[in-house]
Amino acid sequence: MGLFFRPFVIAALLTLALIGCKKPLPEGDAAGWAEAYDSGDAAAVAAIYSEDGTLLPPNEQTVVGRDAIEKSWAAMIDDGLSAEVTYAETGSDGDLGYKVGTFAIKDSQGKPLDEGKFVELWKRIDGEWKLHRDIYNSSLPLPPNPLSEADAEAVATVMGAAAQRLQDGDFQAWAALFAEDAVLMPPNNPPVRGRAAIQAYGEKMPDMASVDFSDIQVEGRDDLAVATSAVSMTLASEGEPGVEDTAKQVVVFAKQADGTWKATAVSYSSDLASAPDDKTPEGETPEGGAPAEP
Repeated sequence: MGLFFRPFVIAALLTLALIGCKKPLPEGDAAGWAEAYDSGDAAAVAAIYSEDGTLLPPNEQTVVGRDAIEKSWAAMIDDGLSAEVTYAETGSDGDLGYKVGTFAIKDSQGKPLDEGKFVELWKRIDGEWKLHRDIYNSSLPLPPNPLSEADAEAVATVMGAAAQRLQDGDFQAWAALFAEDAVLMPPNNPPVRGRAAIQAYGEKMPDMASVDFSDIQVEGRDDLAVATSAVSMTLASEGEPGVEDTAKQVVVFAKQADGTWKATAVSYSSDLASAPDDKTPEGETPEGGAPAEP
């Protein structure tokens, strides 16, 4: 039994010995980074690093050498960014030491911009502690990618297709431009939910001689887009001039798994003033107020 436990006793003693070797990193040079940065002195910040020190910032190449490190921090200082540093753990053994902590970055107006964590490796050179390796990164999630030019063009193409299908009276093809759970919010009517209901709503509309979406504007992110446009339409009328209407619309699009864009929400309203006694029964489409989109 004694032989069985002996290796564990030895391992425990070695662990205690190693813990005993770890000492807090001495104050002095190793504590001056925040003070130097807050003073706006990039040279003083760089002087804390070793001559061949390296800074490993996120989303950038490694910065090597004291001169290059000075330029890197000078850029942040010149932008008016302040840094609050909190050390959570420090330790040293012989000529090597480390620091682990968190940081918070604010702009010149005190608005929070970023927060994250860092690990520093310190090295005692000629009796003086120097920051030798410095790596940090953000704890905030990455912002969404902006909408690509190709996706913006794809959304605009869907808008154009919607106008043409409305004009052609092809409401099945028009409804196919909507997501399955899309919602259409026409004026003077309750929301119309779901692709099938949207198709049925379109099929009740009067025939249209022309439909045009102009001034189409698209913005968004990699999987979500919002399009706005002006709308002009003329209702078909045999032997008489068609009723004309102009409107505006907002259309929300979501990118599908297959890469296509589908309308998920549509709202629009006419530019024409309604008559004082114009009361449209619920569930009916007012003359000149045909659904515009997607």
